[in-house]
Amino acid sequence: MLKVSKLTVEGLEQNVVTDEKKPHFSVKLLADGQNVEVKSCHIEVKDCSGSEMWSIDTKRQIEIPYEGKPLEPMTDYQVKIVVTDNRGESAEGETSFRTGLMGQRWYGKWISDGTYSFTEKNVSPEPMMFRKKVKPISKLRKAYIYSTALGTYECKVDGKKVGNRYFAPGFTSYKHNLQYQVMDVTDRFEDEKEKEISFTLCGGWAVGSFIYSRKNRFAADRQALLAQIHFLYESGEEEIIGTDETWDVTRKGPLKMSDLYDGEYYDSTVVVNDRDYIKAGIEKLRVNPKIQAECGEPVIEHEIFKPVKVTDKDREIIYDFGQNFAGIVRFTVRSAKKGQ
Repeated sequence: MLKVSKLTVEGLEQNVVTDEKKPHFSVKLLADGQNVEVKSCHIEVKDCSGSEMWSIDTKRQIEIPYEGKPLEPMTDYQVKIVVTDNRGESAEGETSFRTGLMGQRWYGKWISDGTYSFTEKNVSPEPMMFRKKVKPISKLRKAYIYSTALGTYECKVDGKKVGNRYFAPGFTSYKHNLQYQVMDVTDRFEDEKEKEISFTLCGGWAVGSFIYSRKNRFAADRQALLAQIHFLYESGEEEIIGTDETWDVTRKGPLKMSDLYDGEYYDSTVVVNDRDYIKAGIEKLRVNPKIQAECGEPVIEHEIFKPVKVTDKDREIIYDFGQNFAGIVRFTVRSAKKGQ
Protein backbone atom coordinates (compact mmCIF):
# COMPACT_ATOMS: atom_id res chain seq x y z
CA MET A 1 0.00 0.00 0.00
CA LEU A 2 1.20 3.47 -0.91
CA LYS A 3 -0.44 6.48 0.73
CA VAL A 4 -0.04 10.27 0.58
CA SER A 5 0.13 11.27 4.25
CA LYS A 6 0.95 14.95 3.78
CA LEU A 7 0.69 17.39 0.88
CA THR A 8 1.84 20.96 1.43
CA VAL A 9 2.01 24.26 -0.40
CA GLU A 10 4.75 26.52 0.94
CA GLY A 11 5.11 24.13 3.88
CA LEU A 12 1.44 24.41 4.96
CA GLU A 13 -1.27 21.77 4.69
CA GLN A 14 -4.41 23.91 4.93
CA ASN A 15 -5.71 27.48 4.75
CA VAL A 16 -2.74 28.41 2.56
CA VAL A 17 -2.56 31.99 1.32
CA THR A 18 0.66 32.96 -0.40
CA ASP A 19 2.20 35.88 -2.26
CA GLU A 20 4.82 33.63 -3.83
CA LYS A 21 4.77 33.78 -7.62
CA LYS A 22 6.24 30.26 -7.73
CA PRO A 23 4.94 28.40 -4.67
CA HIS A 24 6.56 25.11 -3.71
CA PHE A 25 4.85 21.72 -3.30
CA SER A 26 6.00 18.86 -1.10
CA VAL A 27 4.56 15.40 -0.51
CA LYS A 28 5.12 12.88 2.28
CA LEU A 29 4.38 9.21 1.62
CA LEU A 30 3.69 6.08 3.65
CA ALA A 31 4.47 2.61 2.26
CA ASP A 32 4.10 -0.88 3.73
CA GLY A 33 7.13 -2.43 2.02
CA GLN A 34 10.89 -2.26 1.99
CA ASN A 35 13.10 -0.44 -0.54
CA VAL A 36 10.15 1.50 -1.94
CA GLU A 37 11.15 4.29 -4.33
CA VAL A 38 9.25 7.02 -6.13
CA LYS A 39 9.25 6.38 -9.87
CA SER A 40 6.96 9.24 -10.85
CA CYS A 41 5.32 12.21 -9.15
CA HIS A 42 2.70 13.89 -11.34
CA ILE A 43 1.43 17.30 -10.20
CA GLU A 44 -1.43 19.29 -11.73
CA VAL A 45 -2.47 22.83 -10.80
CA LYS A 46 -5.84 24.17 -12.01
CA ASP A 47 -7.66 27.43 -11.46
CA CYS A 48 -11.16 27.71 -9.99
CA SER A 49 -12.74 27.19 -13.44
CA GLY A 50 -10.91 23.89 -13.90
CA SER A 51 -8.46 25.16 -16.52
CA GLU A 52 -5.00 23.67 -16.23
CA MET A 53 -2.30 26.11 -15.18
CA TRP A 54 0.63 23.69 -15.03
CA SER A 55 1.59 20.04 -14.79
CA ILE A 56 4.85 18.20 -14.28
CA ASP A 57 6.24 14.67 -13.97
CA THR A 58 9.18 14.42 -11.60
CA LYS A 59 10.82 12.09 -9.09
CA ARG A 60 11.18 14.86 -6.55
CA GLN A 61 9.05 14.97 -3.40
CA ILE A 62 10.33 18.09 -1.65
CA GLU A 63 10.05 21.78 -2.59
CA ILE A 64 8.88 21.30 -6.18
CA PRO A 65 8.56 24.85 -7.60
CA TYR A 66 5.56 25.94 -9.64
CA GLU A 67 6.60 26.78 -13.21
CA GLY A 68 3.28 27.35 -14.93
CA LYS A 69 1.22 30.29 -16.16
CA PRO A 70 1.40 33.46 -14.02
CA LEU A 71 -0.82 33.21 -10.95
CA GLU A 72 -3.46 35.88 -10.45
CA PRO A 73 -3.82 37.77 -7.15
CA MET A 74 -6.64 36.78 -4.77
CA THR A 75 -7.45 33.61 -6.69
CA ASP A 76 -8.08 30.00 -5.61
CA TYR A 77 -6.13 27.13 -7.16
CA GLN A 78 -6.51 23.36 -6.90
CA VAL A 79 -3.56 20.96 -6.66
CA LYS A 80 -3.68 17.25 -7.46
CA ILE A 81 -0.80 14.84 -7.12
CA VAL A 82 -0.41 11.22 -8.26
CA VAL A 83 2.64 9.29 -7.05
CA THR A 84 3.72 5.92 -8.47
CA ASP A 85 6.36 3.74 -6.81
CA ASN A 86 8.77 1.11 -8.16
CA ARG A 87 6.21 -1.62 -7.40
CA GLY A 88 3.63 -0.07 -9.67
CA GLU A 89 1.41 1.10 -6.82
CA SER A 90 -0.08 4.60 -6.93
CA ALA A 91 -1.44 7.10 -4.43
CA GLU A 92 -3.32 10.36 -4.93
CA GLY A 93 -3.64 13.56 -2.91
CA GLU A 94 -5.40 16.89 -3.34
CA THR A 95 -5.13 20.30 -1.75
CA SER A 96 -5.74 23.94 -2.59
CA PHE A 97 -4.20 27.34 -2.03
CA ARG A 98 -5.18 30.95 -2.50
CA THR A 99 -2.95 33.74 -3.71
CA GLY A 100 -2.79 36.92 -1.65
CA LEU A 101 -2.52 40.52 -2.80
CA MET A 102 0.80 39.71 -4.53
CA GLY A 103 2.05 43.27 -4.29
CA GLN A 104 -1.20 45.03 -5.14
CA ARG A 105 -1.85 48.23 -3.24
CA TRP A 106 -3.85 48.25 -0.04
CA TYR A 107 -7.15 50.11 -0.15
CA GLY A 108 -7.09 50.38 3.62
CA LYS A 109 -5.03 53.02 5.41
CA TRP A 110 -3.04 52.70 8.60
CA ILE A 111 -5.22 53.95 11.48
CA SER A 112 -4.77 54.44 15.22
CA ASP A 113 -6.06 56.40 18.20
CA GLY A 114 -4.39 59.71 17.44
CA THR A 115 -5.15 61.04 20.94
CA TYR A 116 -3.08 58.34 22.65
CA SER A 117 0.41 59.35 23.73
CA PHE A 118 2.21 56.26 24.99
CA THR A 119 5.45 57.30 26.68
CA GLU A 120 5.75 55.00 29.72
CA LYS A 121 8.78 52.73 29.89
CA ASN A 122 8.96 48.98 30.56
CA VAL A 123 5.22 48.42 30.14
CA SER A 124 2.78 47.67 27.34
CA PRO A 125 0.28 50.19 25.92
CA GLU A 126 -3.43 50.31 26.62
CA PRO A 127 -5.39 48.00 24.29
CA MET A 128 -7.34 49.67 21.48
CA MET A 129 -10.68 48.58 20.02
CA PHE A 130 -11.61 49.51 16.44
CA ARG A 131 -15.01 48.98 14.82
CA LYS A 132 -16.85 49.45 11.53
CA LYS A 133 -20.37 48.41 10.51
CA VAL A 134 -20.59 46.94 7.02
CA LYS A 135 -23.28 45.37 4.87
CA PRO A 136 -23.18 43.59 1.49
CA ILE A 137 -25.01 45.50 -1.24
CA SER A 138 -26.20 42.46 -3.24
CA LYS A 139 -26.11 38.66 -3.38
CA LEU A 140 -22.81 37.59 -1.86
CA ARG A 141 -20.50 34.90 -3.24
CA LYS A 142 -17.47 35.28 -0.95
CA ALA A 143 -16.26 37.57 1.81
CA TYR A 144 -12.69 37.96 3.04
CA ILE A 145 -10.90 40.13 5.59
CA TYR A 146 -7.28 41.07 4.90
CA SER A 147 -5.60 42.48 7.99
CA THR A 148 -2.35 43.23 9.77
CA ALA A 149 -1.16 45.45 12.59
CA LEU A 150 1.74 46.95 14.44
CA GLY A 151 0.91 45.24 17.69
CA THR A 152 -1.07 42.00 18.02
CA TYR A 153 -4.70 41.82 17.02
CA GLU A 154 -7.88 39.79 17.29
CA CYS A 155 -10.73 40.21 14.82
CA LYS A 156 -14.43 39.67 15.55
CA VAL A 157 -17.64 39.87 13.55
CA ASP A 158 -20.62 40.83 15.73
CA GLY A 159 -18.60 39.94 18.81
CA LYS A 160 -17.57 36.44 17.67
CA LYS A 161 -13.89 35.76 17.05
CA VAL A 162 -12.79 35.13 13.46
CA GLY A 163 -10.36 32.25 12.99
CA ASN A 164 -8.31 30.44 15.61
CA ARG A 165 -5.06 32.43 15.62
CA TYR A 166 -3.37 34.06 18.58
CA PHE A 167 -0.73 36.82 18.43
CA ALA A 168 -1.46 37.77 14.81
CA PRO A 169 0.22 39.07 12.69
CA GLY A 170 3.13 37.15 14.22
CA PHE A 171 6.69 37.94 15.24
CA THR A 172 8.90 39.40 12.48
CA SER A 173 11.54 42.09 12.09
CA TYR A 174 8.89 44.78 11.78
CA LYS A 175 11.26 47.32 10.28
CA HIS A 176 11.69 44.99 7.30
CA ASN A 177 8.82 42.50 7.10
CA LEU A 178 5.22 42.44 8.28
CA GLN A 179 2.80 39.57 7.71
CA TYR A 180 -0.88 39.91 6.94
CA GLN A 181 -3.65 37.37 7.37
CA VAL A 182 -6.58 36.50 5.10
CA MET A 183 -9.75 35.31 6.82
CA ASP A 184 -12.74 33.81 5.02
CA VAL A 185 -15.86 35.29 6.63
CA THR A 186 -18.41 34.26 4.02
CA ASP A 187 -20.43 32.31 6.58
CA ARG A 188 -20.70 35.38 8.82
CA PHE A 189 -22.47 37.32 6.04
CA GLU A 190 -24.72 34.61 4.63
CA ASP A 191 -27.82 36.49 5.80
CA GLU A 192 -26.49 39.62 4.02
CA LYS A 193 -27.36 41.79 7.03
CA GLU A 194 -25.29 44.58 8.55
CA LYS A 195 -22.50 43.34 10.82
CA GLU A 196 -19.96 45.02 13.07
CA ILE A 197 -16.35 44.16 12.32
CA SER A 198 -14.07 44.88 15.27
CA PHE A 199 -10.37 44.59 16.01
CA THR A 200 -8.71 44.61 19.42
CA LEU A 201 -5.05 45.69 19.24
CA CYS A 202 -2.48 45.11 21.97
CA GLY A 203 1.20 46.02 22.09
CA GLY A 204 2.76 42.69 21.20
CA TRP A 205 6.37 42.72 20.03
CA ALA A 206 6.07 45.91 17.99
CA VAL A 207 4.91 48.27 20.75
CA GLY A 208 4.74 46.33 24.02
CA SER A 209 7.46 45.49 26.53
CA PHE A 210 9.92 42.98 25.16
CA ILE A 211 13.20 41.13 25.90
CA TYR A 212 14.78 40.88 29.36
CA SER A 213 15.11 44.65 29.71
CA ARG A 214 11.38 45.09 28.97
CA LYS A 215 12.08 47.71 26.34
CA ASN A 216 9.01 48.87 24.44
CA ARG A 217 8.08 50.76 21.26
CA PHE A 218 10.56 48.81 19.11
CA ALA A 219 8.74 49.49 15.84
CA ALA A 220 5.93 51.94 16.62
CA ASP A 221 4.96 54.58 19.15
CA ARG A 222 1.46 53.08 19.49
CA GLN A 223 -0.61 50.37 17.87
CA ALA A 224 -1.81 50.77 14.30
CA LEU A 225 -4.28 48.76 12.20
CA LEU A 226 -4.38 48.08 8.45
CA ALA A 227 -7.32 46.09 7.11
CA GLN A 228 -9.80 45.76 4.29
CA ILE A 229 -12.96 43.74 3.73
CA HIS A 230 -13.52 42.20 0.31
CA PHE A 231 -17.11 41.42 -0.74
CA LEU A 232 -17.27 39.31 -3.92
CA TYR A 233 -20.77 39.33 -5.39
CA GLU A 234 -22.62 36.80 -7.55
CA SER A 235 -22.81 39.50 -10.24
CA GLY A 236 -19.03 39.43 -10.58
CA GLU A 237 -18.59 42.80 -8.90
CA GLU A 238 -16.24 43.34 -5.98
CA GLU A 239 -16.50 45.83 -3.12
CA ILE A 240 -13.53 46.69 -0.90
CA ILE A 241 -13.98 48.49 2.42
CA GLY A 242 -10.69 49.61 3.95
CA THR A 243 -9.63 51.09 7.25
CA ASP A 244 -9.83 54.89 7.22
CA GLU A 245 -11.10 57.87 9.21
CA THR A 246 -14.67 56.49 9.18
CA TRP A 247 -13.68 53.72 11.61
CA ASP A 248 -14.22 54.17 15.35
CA VAL A 249 -11.69 53.51 18.10
CA THR A 250 -11.73 53.37 21.90
CA ARG A 251 -9.43 52.47 24.78
CA LYS A 252 -12.33 51.91 27.17
CA GLY A 253 -13.00 48.27 26.32
CA PRO A 254 -13.07 45.33 28.77
CA LEU A 255 -9.46 44.37 27.99
CA LYS A 256 -7.52 46.73 30.23
CA MET A 257 -3.98 45.36 29.95
CA SER A 258 -2.22 42.84 27.73
CA ASP A 259 1.47 41.99 27.97
CA LEU A 260 3.56 39.14 26.57
CA TYR A 261 5.11 38.60 30.00
CA ASP A 262 2.46 39.72 32.49
CA GLY A 263 -0.64 38.32 30.84
CA GLU A 264 -3.94 40.18 30.60
CA TYR A 265 -6.39 42.05 32.77
CA TYR A 266 -9.95 41.67 31.47
CA ASP A 267 -12.95 43.33 33.14
CA SER A 268 -16.04 41.42 32.00
CA THR A 269 -18.35 43.94 33.69
CA VAL A 270 -17.39 46.68 31.23
CA VAL A 271 -20.03 47.65 28.68
CA VAL A 272 -18.74 49.87 25.85
CA ASN A 273 -21.20 52.53 24.69
CA ASP A 274 -21.23 54.55 21.48
CA ARG A 275 -20.10 57.63 23.38
CA ASP A 276 -16.92 55.81 24.39
CA TYR A 277 -15.71 55.77 20.78
CA ILE A 278 -13.94 58.47 18.79
CA LYS A 279 -13.02 58.58 15.13
CA ALA A 280 -9.77 56.86 14.25
CA GLY A 281 -6.95 58.91 12.77
CA ILE A 282 -4.59 58.16 9.91
CA GLU A 283 -1.30 56.94 11.35
CA LYS A 284 2.10 57.77 9.87
CA LEU A 285 4.47 54.89 10.58
CA ARG A 286 8.12 55.30 11.43
CA VAL A 287 8.94 51.97 9.74
CA ASN A 288 8.29 50.88 6.17
CA PRO A 289 8.18 47.07 6.14
CA LYS A 290 7.39 44.83 3.20
CA ILE A 291 3.86 43.57 3.82
CA GLN A 292 3.43 39.97 2.70
CA ALA A 293 1.06 37.07 3.29
CA GLU A 294 1.64 34.95 6.39
CA CYS A 295 4.38 32.46 5.62
CA GLY A 296 4.46 30.13 8.61
CA GLU A 297 2.33 28.12 10.99
CA PRO A 298 0.07 30.33 13.14
CA VAL A 299 -0.09 30.10 16.92
CA ILE A 300 -3.27 28.16 17.71
CA GLU A 301 -4.86 26.25 20.58
CA HIS A 302 -4.05 22.58 20.06
CA GLU A 303 -4.28 20.84 23.45
CA ILE A 304 -6.32 21.16 26.63
CA PHE A 305 -4.79 20.44 30.05
CA LYS A 306 -6.68 20.04 33.30
CA PRO A 307 -5.02 20.71 36.67
CA VAL A 308 -3.68 17.66 38.49
CA LYS A 309 -3.77 19.43 41.84
CA VAL A 310 -5.56 22.43 43.35
CA THR A 311 -4.31 24.18 46.50
CA ASP A 312 -6.30 26.81 48.39
CA LYS A 313 -4.01 28.68 50.77
CA ASP A 314 -4.34 32.14 52.31
CA ARG A 315 -7.19 33.06 49.93
CA GLU A 316 -4.98 32.19 46.96
CA ILE A 317 -5.92 29.29 44.70
CA ILE A 318 -3.02 27.55 42.95
CA TYR A 319 -3.65 25.23 40.02
CA ASP A 320 -0.87 22.73 39.32
CA PHE A 321 -0.93 21.37 35.76
CA GLY A 322 2.00 19.04 36.34
CA GLN A 323 4.25 20.63 33.72
CA ASN A 324 5.41 23.89 32.20
CA PHE A 325 3.61 25.10 29.10
CA ALA A 326 2.46 28.25 27.34
CA GLY A 327 -1.25 28.79 27.00
CA ILE A 328 -4.40 30.53 28.14
CA VAL A 329 -6.73 29.84 31.05
CA ARG A 330 -10.38 28.88 30.62
CA PHE A 331 -12.70 29.11 33.60
CA THR A 332 -16.26 30.02 34.57
CA VAL A 333 -17.18 32.72 37.08
CA ARG A 334 -20.55 32.47 38.83
CA SER A 335 -22.38 35.20 40.75
CA ALA A 336 -19.66 37.76 40.06
CA LYS A 337 -20.18 41.31 41.27
CA LYS A 338 -18.63 44.46 39.88
CA GLY A 339 -15.40 45.33 41.65
CA GLN A 340 -14.75 41.77 42.86
